[in-house]
Amino acid sequence: MSIGDELKPILLSRFPSKNFQFDPSGRPLAVIEGTCAEVGKIVIYDDGDEATVIVGNFTHGHFEGKKRPSEPKGSPSVIATEVSTFLTELFADRILMYGSKGGGGGWASVDAYDDEELKDWDLFVWSGPFKAKA
Repeated sequence: MSIGDELKPILLSRFPSKNFQFDPSGRPLAVIEGTCAEVGKIVIYDDGDEATVIVGNFTHGHFEGKKRPSEPKGSPSVIATEVSTFLTELFADRILMYGSKGGGGGWASVDAYDDEELKDWDLFVWSGPFKAKA
């Protein structure tokens, strides 16, 4: 089975209220529009041995199903589980997306980000703008 074969039913069952759009060609595998223009959309690609997730207007991540760089890449089911776990955190506003108008960006756990390091970045969670800790 491919990553897409494993991931699509997980997305449909785990996130029934989300309006994922699935491309029959598999390129991209799935897209979900963001909650606001500043956040952008999530785009998921099945790259064969990993999944690439475009995280809105900010960055992207590679999900390979391995815990350490020295390990071989994981199975499609492990990769699908990693992606769905990440999306669970994202949709619950526990992932902080950051970026700047000059380019660049990334993501971090809302519970583990550094106020000082991200003070000059635009901060968002899935539901919209994020207010930095006071």
